[in-house]
Amino acid sequence: MMKETSSIDIEIKKIRKRIEFLSNVGKIESVVEEAKNLLSMDPQDKYGLYMLAEAYENLDKMDMAETVILEYLKKYQEDDCAHALYGRILQSKRQFKEAIEEFHRAIDIDPNDPDHYFKLGLCLIGQNEDNLFKSIEILEKSIEIDPQFALGHSFLGILYFFAKRLDDAQREARKAIELDPQHCMPHEQYAIIQYEFGNIHEAQRHVKEILRINPNDKGNQRRLENIEYFKENMQEYLEDRIDMLKDIAKECPKEKKVHLLLAKAYFEIGEEEKSFKEFNKHLKLKEECTNEDLEFMDLLVEKVESSELFLYFTKLKGYNPKNKTLQEYIEKIFEDSDFKEKLKTPLISKVIYVFYTIFKWCIVAKLAIFLYIWITKV
Repeated sequence: MMKETSSIDIEIKKIRKRIEFLSNVGKIESVVEEAKNLLSMDPQDKYGLYMLAEAYENLDKMDMAETVILEYLKKYQEDDCAHALYGRILQSKRQFKEAIEEFHRAIDIDPNDPDHYFKLGLCLIGQNEDNLFKSIEILEKSIEIDPQFALGHSFLGILYFFAKRLDDAQREARKAIELDPQHCMPHEQYAIIQYEFGNIHEAQRHVKEILRINPNDKGNQRRLENIEYFKENMQEYLEDRIDMLKDIAKECPKEKKVHLLLAKAYFEIGEEEKSFKEFNKHLKLKEECTNEDLEFMDLLVEKVESSELFLYFTKLKGYNPKNKTLQEYIEKIFEDSDFKEKLKTPLISKVIYVFYTIFKWCIVAKLAIFLYIWITKV
């Protein structure tokens, strides 16, 4: 009798190992068969029940998945992962209220599992877009528990984008890729953000990386085709991005990133005056320049006529006296020999000198008037 029991136990262990392997390689139909085989030997087997419910969920057979997980929860009510799995099943059936309750139960049992907060946050935003800020708060909790949680950073980046927190969106999307460069989802979320920002070449690079990892991803094959179309029709693409960014700037005028993105987009379509105006707004909201700001100024130095740029940078110096990085950059540009060489044409030099002198004395005159008014009032 002992020998017979022992041989059953050995077989059960073998089946569990096969289920684990099949699950890891994505052979979900085979997981179902092996889990059923395991449960025929031991109907109370905890692992077999859980894996069968999860396999049905992965196969989008939600009614069967729900039946099995409810059977499991009758026996193992304090299993946080089972409540989370049931939450996912209910969410797939669009029973959001009940799903949210299950995710909360999972968190109550194990408040230190970042994945439970992650799933709850996604469920809340799926239930209602008005839950955006609550979802952000919950996803922030997930990466607070585990700062290495790549998917948490990735989806938080998308939620930040919806909340028009553009710098935060880019930071979190980049962090996700840094943590898990071989996972498609962080690249996809980052590509979406870059596409919306008007950085179409960067978006294309990451979509191509997704297709390198998974050549059969049809959704990203279509995304790449869409990007390639707009690369051939850049004016249409950039004008569309400008309209979107202007809406964000109108709603959130103090969002620094949106003004930089508008400056870049306007510059790309040749509207330099509007580009300068948006870049001014961007810099006025910042105490110091980032590498991204300096790269854009490098582009201006390369592409814009020197006389026009000299006047623009001169104004920038006056507008942003506390921005040390900007002040140092402009001083360096003014001392650059190539830049000086471009200013050697006598007529241009005279025009620049006249405008610069007028501009300087206008500032002095304004200060003098201000001081006079202030002194007379005192």
